[in-house]
Amino acid sequence: MYPERRETPLLALDPTTLLDRLRTTGVVLLQNFRASPDEFKQLSGQLSTNFMPYRGGAIPRAQVGNDSTVLAVTGSHLRYAVSLHGEMYYMKQRPSVIWFYCAVPAAEAGETTVADGELFYARLQPETRSLFASQDLVYWRTYPDGVWQRVYQTDDLDELARICAENEIEFELEAATRSLTTRSTRSAISTSRYTQNPVFINNILPLLDGIVGETTSYVRLADGSEIPTTVATELRSLAEELTIPIAWQPGDLLLIDNTRWLHGRHAYTDAKRDIHVRLGDIVA
Repeated sequence: MYPERRETPLLALDPTTLLDRLRTTGVVLLQNFRASPDEFKQLSGQLSTNFMPYRGGAIPRAQVGNDSTVLAVTGSHLRYAVSLHGEMYYMKQRPSVIWFYCAVPAAEAGETTVADGELFYARLQPETRSLFASQDLVYWRTYPDGVWQRVYQTDDLDELARICAENEIEFELEAATRSLTTRSTRSAISTSRYTQNPVFINNILPLLDGIVGETTSYVRLADGSEIPTTVATELRSLAEELTIPIAWQPGDLLLIDNTRWLHGRHAYTDAKRDIHVRLGDIVA
């Protein structure tokens, strides 16, 4: 973390140092630079590539300005808490890095939260690790007509089929209501891109905690059974124990390694809170 501006402007920071810190720690917070939106775009564009749209989630994200790769955070107008999760871990194609930018912090609360997925995995009970090693997760979502078109950013069924095929998602369109049901099978455990250690990173907790947006969504084990209550309790307890809150200041930037660190947010009431995000990959 850079706690002070010192004498170095944001765009004059050494890119190699920033990337090394991200690879080593998985999270880099740039505070007290009071970055502008343009500086956010410039720095993220300098250090990242392959910026991607947000397609296939539970909640559509609004575009910020004229750049389709700069987005509002999930459910920004809804202001609820979001449980720890990996970004788009229900999709095969997902970003390896997440950039956050604080345009306007909430007057109170609204912190972004992070937790180390390596440490999360290490703290799991052996039987819980065995459960997730032996069974994948299955994410089910049903989108009403009018919602899935916004989520997938298309009303063309051929384009929808292409997106789902690229992400290994099964889908069915109900003829009478034109509601869309998707089924995505993924592992709860991944490998950190830089350390090669096992990581607990997925989208279990938001679904267990009912963060589903405008969909009917749930997660099951591969055999069709629900996540055991004891396991859900363990996951929530670990999430609470390992959560690190990021208290925003205007112009702050936050980089997160999405192959290792989970993120979420605390609830807030301030309608002026304005956090932007870009989803991409780190420049090799």
